[in-house]
Amino acid sequence: MERYFWSNKFTYTLGQYPYIRLYRYVAQYHTISPCNRNRFSRIGIVRMQSACIFGEVFGGLDCDCRQQLEKSIELMQTLGEGVFIYLAQEGRGAGLQNKIMAIKLQQDLEVDTVEAYHHLGLSSDSRDYSDAANILKYLGITRIKLLTNSPHKEQSLLMEGIDITEVIPLQPTVTQHNFPELITKLKKFGHRISLDNN
Repeated sequence: MERYFWSNKFTYTLGQYPYIRLYRYVAQYHTISPCNRNRFSRIGIVRMQSACIFGEVFGGLDCDCRQQLEKSIELMQTLGEGVFIYLAQEGRGAGLQNKIMAIKLQQDLEVDTVEAYHHLGLSSDSRDYSDAANILKYLGITRIKLLTNSPHKEQSLLMEGIDITEVIPLQPTVTQHNFPELITKLKKFGHRISLDNN
């Protein structure tokens, strides 16, 4: 594992972080942003977020990725603690090129994301959370409260030896744009979400 530091204060629209860390595992780079460097709690809040360039960078409305990112950061800022790990796993781990191809198939064949990935001969979700678990262990964090709607994330960390004392869901704001993707997450991935308008 290689570790790189950026020790300057990072100002975000929702607050400030004391520093950003960049980790490299093989060919993957992952960033981690502790909310408070002096409060690494042994039972602290952790959010693992996989990259989504369309939702998080370009403001795409067809997913709830940006909502989850911002809600996680807001909660950590409110509590004054937490570790946010941003994983280079675009397209549920399939990569940006495959994600773009899957989106085209969704539109052309009127299928959901799972069916589109299967049409490409890919797994519906090939993300690996072992890097995130290794980063937490490196920081001495082995008991956490996990911010997620995904049972897959929870089970993956448990298998890596991370003790999860609580799972805190991030209820999305349901819109006409993200409803189809949320249906897929609920029915095909078992996400802990409600689709009632809120």
